[in-house]
Amino acid sequence: MNEKSIVYIDWNILISLKDKRFSEEKNNKFIKNDLILLPFSSSHIQEADNIENENSQIRDKLIKEHLDFLNMLSKNFYIYFDNNKLIFMEQNCEDVLETIKIGNFDYKSLMKAGINILSEPIKELSRNYFGIEPEKLNNISPEEVVVFLNEKISSLIPMSILELIDNSFKLMTSNPNFILPSKFGALFEIIDMLGYWKDKEGKNFSRAWDFMHAFYASICDFFISDDKRTRNKTKVLYYEYKIKTKVLSSDEFLNSF
Repeated sequence: MNEKSIVYIDWNILISLKDKRFSEEKNNKFIKNDLILLPFSSSHIQEADNIENENSQIRDKLIKEHLDFLNMLSKNFYIYFDNNKLIFMEQNCEDVLETIKIGNFDYKSLMKAGINILSEPIKELSRNYFGIEPEKLNNISPEEVVVFLNEKISSLIPMSILELIDNSFKLMTSNPNFILPSKFGALFEIIDMLGYWKDKEGKNFSRAWDFMHAFYASICDFFISDDKRTRNKTKVLYYEYKIKTKVLSSDEFLNSF
């Protein structure tokens, strides 16, 4: 890489860097690397704000530690979503958190409600009905996943998965600012529901963060995650929506230098 690359890291990478779970050498390749920029998004801030502790002072301290680290890592390089598009701007983490709080938008309840519409037994029944075996599905390349699933569901649904998503969101004209990330989330959730690198039971809420990180990373050169399930589902999204962002593990990324 001869010029700076914009590298979006998901939450598991951020925590590994902050808590020094990586080796010192690996940490430094991220933190002290002049060839990369490490932006943050509101999803990073919301995940920090999602930290729980019965002692409010300890909770505030933990959140501040995360925000301080993220400020240092990102150098106030922020990915902002507005008018249905992603842009880069300068902002610090505390101001973003304050804006979220002032807006009084209960994003946690909304995300939990959206991601928990279907129970795991119902999802399993759906996979069995369509004859989808997750173990075999996981061996299909990301480029072929949606085509394969379209064929499986065609006996019941007379349109492709992307057509189904598009038609579902045509009624959202009253608030078009949510259409793009909602489409991302819908496809992410559908392929997980149908068994493609599906998350373990109980991970529903964190999957909502996964697809939002994938969404914000779509404006960057790289999306780095050490969660194989997230990487594989994200590759499907990027292929279907013609996004050029490369999806890599932390080791794959560092080995590319």
